Amino acid sequence: MLTFVTKLFDTEGFPKRWYCGSAWQSDPEVGWLHIISDVAIFGAYVSIPLLLLYYTMRK
Repeated sequence: MLTFVTKLFDTEGFPKRWYCGSAWQSDPEVGWLHIISDVAIFGAYVSIPLLLLYYTMRK
């Protein structure tokens, strides 16, 4: 079962995001924009439940 899960999430056959097209290599700001926006979305997904938990525990 563990080998199935590790094969399921294996990314060895996929190229890195920087090598997926010519636009990424000629304009790296676009790549950094994607990375920064992904981090910001992750921060929102983490902070919203934590803030809700904080305010419900406080009252």
